[in-house]
Amino acid sequence: MVTALNHSLADSNNSDLWERRRGVRYPCSFEVECESGGRRYRARVLDISPGGMRLQFPEQAPSDDWELTVASLPEADFLGGRKLMCRTAWLSASELGVSFEAGAECLESYWPSFHPASRRRELRLPANLPVRILTTDSRLLSEGQAVNFSVGGLSVPTDADLRIGQLVAVEVGPWGPLPTIRRLAQVCSIEPVSSGHGQRACGLRFHGGSLRDSRLLVLYFRRLQKEVQLEESYV
Repeated sequence: MVTALNHSLADSNNSDLWERRRGVRYPCSFEVECESGGRRYRARVLDISPGGMRLQFPEQAPSDDWELTVASLPEADFLGGRKLMCRTAWLSASELGVSFEAGAECLESYWPSFHPASRRRELRLPANLPVRILTTDSRLLSEGQAVNFSVGGLSVPTDADLRIGQLVAVEVGPWGPLPTIRRLAQVCSIEPVSSGHGQRACGLRFHGGSLRDSRLLVLYFRRLQKEVQLEESYV
């Protein structure tokens, strides 16, 4: 996949522009390689919409007026090898926002995976899924059952000594025909559990992952939705 970018800046301090962009873009995490004038940069696609995407660079975002190509890494499943012509819409210290000059039909099959992730705060469903929390080097910290689940994260009671902001590895499932979810996650909340027993409710937000990982999260979420709908039909 190659994306050519023509440079034209917009004011990144414009609050209206930033609010509109937040409202229509869907979070994702894909590693890409950027090239211009023989120079190469690594970047990450942070969010995407039918109209454009946001790139984050490890250091200063390129600001020169030159063409830029963006290619997905071999291990990343992103845009299916298609070429998209883009125009720079805004620039900040380490981020570059681009808009697609033409339609992005090659993204159409991806929207079912992206959409639920953008609504994860509102679409948490009750769950009873087996969860293992591990260190990033695979040392087991805790085992339990998730009490709710979304495409963006889950909550699980645990007695592990975790701290907010900590990065952990999470395994969910397997669940019926669905294979085990294996993702990195960040601890985003820790609250006491009313039932006691020394446990606390730990909120985890999934971190990074490939498109295939995101699709597996969607499959889990849709199966939970069907179970909730089935239970409601008997009430």
